Amino acid sequence: MRTAPSPFAAFVSLVIASGGALIGCASALDGTTGAPDEAVVDESEDAISAAACLFGRTRQSLEASRALTLGPVTRITAASALDEYRKVEIAAGIDGLTTPAAVLGFVQDGELFVRDVTEKASGRVFSYYRYSAGDNPHGFVMAKGTGARVARIGDDSVYECKVSARAKAQVCLFGQTRYELDEKAGLSFGKETTIRPTTSLSAIRKQQLVLGIGGVTNAKDAVLATDDDLVKVRTITDKKTGKAYTSYRAHRGDNPVGFVFAQGSLDLVVIDSDESLYQCLVEGPCVPSETAKAHFVGRLAPDSVYYAASSEADGEAYRDPQGRTVVWLAKTSETATKVSYTGGVNDLWAQRFDVSKTTCGVTVTAEH
Repeated sequence: MRTAPSPFAAFVSLVIASGGALIGCASALDGTTGAPDEAVVDESEDAISAAACLFGRTRQSLEASRALTLGPVTRITAASALDEYRKVEIAAGIDGLTTPAAVLGFVQDGELFVRDVTEKASGRVFSYYRYSAGDNPHGFVMAKGTGARVARIGDDSVYECKVSARAKAQVCLFGQTRYELDEKAGLSFGKETTIRPTTSLSAIRKQQLVLGIGGVTNAKDAVLATDDDLVKVRTITDKKTGKAYTSYRAHRGDNPVGFVFAQGSLDLVVIDSDESLYQCLVEGPCVPSETAKAHFVGRLAPDSVYYAASSEADGEAYRDPQGRTVVWLAKTSETATKVSYTGGVNDLWAQRFDVSKTTCGVTVTAEH
């Protein structure tokens, strides 16, 4: 699985450590429901159960969790110099207050305390805020650098939690490319619908949109930040487990981008950039033949045809009866740990590579 961060958000380095999310904040999306063929089916908006919440049931469990690393505490007052990302976090942290000034005017003694919280297994980073109001302890947790609130704290209890514990997948359920994500065996795909600036959305979908697009403060602006002012969305279900995921895709700067969430939550489980998948947090089966085809063949051009060759010689000798370009792939050998393949175009081999049987990682061994 590739580990390089997605390039489709300029502020990525402030949002993720080794495996975080690219997100913004959510607010009301004005407008009416889109046309019938563009209607978006809402999933449950229920928060994750206390038992499944990454932060536990209480403030004390959050601060003592062995699954989390807590950074140093920073005190914020009206005199503090805040960068744009911190302003967005604070403005979205408390319901009904939409600016840092309003928040600092509301909290007791005009002060907030914030620290980074990092999930060790995935590298996801959050901003954990504490404050007092009416002599009672309160707080909120934001996906770092954004306005997506993932939990609230009141009287030392954690509630409205929207993230569960995750770890980086050794083998990604969705594959390594958008091609696999769209067609992978073992997954079922719902009808794809269109979100436009005027489409009415549930609260969770608003947050998912701004969380995935990044650099925006509401869902309408998230849609407007795409090249065509539209985002495609559909449900993907793991046939084996029955777990459902919400998959979004769009174009930004002429590049295809996308992101997938565990349905009904703010668990960003994979990022799609330039048709490659990154930061996958859902484990899946390793099928070397699927990985090999996705790696070398990918999505065929209209004037091309795929041929499953029995050998390199067979691939180089095959000719399409309709005269189309032939992209062929042949399994050449297999050991206890890897499967070897050769891929070619028409009468020439182009690449030889191995696929690990345990991780489905690809190692190129030779190229023409």
